[in-house]
Amino acid sequence: MEVNARPYCLNKNEDVILSRPGLYKESLRSGWKPGRYYLTNERIFLFQPPKIVFQVSYKDIISITTEKRAVILRTKEVILLTYRSATRNRIHEMLHPVRNHVLRGSETDVSNEDNASNESARDNTILKAWIAVGDLEGWRKKIYERSLLKIDEDGIKQVLEELDSESQEILSYLWRKGYANIDELASLYEAPNHMDTLFKIREIINPTAERLLGYSLLTFERSKKDDITGKIITYSWWIIGKRSAEEERKKPIVEIFDEGDYLSIIMELKGARQEDIQLEVVRDKLFISSNNNARLFNYQIPLPFEVKAEGLNKRYNNNILEIKVRKASSPSEVDYTKSG
Repeated sequence: MEVNARPYCLNKNEDVILSRPGLYKESLRSGWKPGRYYLTNERIFLFQPPKIVFQVSYKDIISITTEKRAVILRTKEVILLTYRSATRNRIHEMLHPVRNHVLRGSETDVSNEDNASNESARDNTILKAWIAVGDLEGWRKKIYERSLLKIDEDGIKQVLEELDSESQEILSYLWRKGYANIDELASLYEAPNHMDTLFKIREIINPTAERLLGYSLLTFERSKKDDITGKIITYSWWIIGKRSAEEERKKPIVEIFDEGDYLSIIMELKGARQEDIQLEVVRDKLFISSNNNARLFNYQIPLPFEVKAEGLNKRYNNNILEIKVRKASSPSEVDYTKSG
């Protein structure tokens, strides 16, 4: 898979994963447009200097298939993307590539007015795009992993059963937390060095997942936003894809009570053991997870107040988990804590 130099039209936290020349058409009647495709951690786009002639973010993709189409002088397999339109955003990018480049080069943000205009530009029009590119299956797979792939507990368990104990530690930790840097992962099993951990990810975990599930499970991101906390996480390994609909339905009912200086959180949690339940708080978010591979769970609960770094307590009895945490009375008291 060919990767090319970073083009000037990338966003601040955007990284190129794949890049190579290709062709694009927007309808069956239109001709093929040449350019260079870039598959990044945020979107796929076709760049035809000095402008972007096509782009779509992963969250807008509805389906991805392949089909045979006439391309120049012969028939070949191409990718067909079906996606929700962000038409005015795309046109804005096409009409103002130089302006956008200058703004990004000087690290100046577009005005709030422009941002509001772009946000309101989204509509629900369904569009199609035909993409002709070398290594078609590799590109289709990467786009699918970034846009439509759903991960569930059964798939994770299936891979875990095939791994050695140290690789199990890495995968189960990332399933619970979502992401972690190399230092965190190496410390899970006292790895002799970072190369040992990277070997387990690249040569054991991901190949095992490819064999059993048809896709890798872990990917490295130089910079990515945590959708729960809103923080930009740098240089970390992430679980690929999204939680499946079944995993979302498994989320328990949670009740939160304001008790003055404290918050009391009560939820049903079946089949767990108190010693396996791990708690973490980050400002106004509560993370509840398991360190037992036989009973995996990972819940993220927004809180009505920011909380202190100390004073996090839990009690588990008859499938009911009760958590008590002290509110933060000032920004300086807001921190991060973890409880096993």
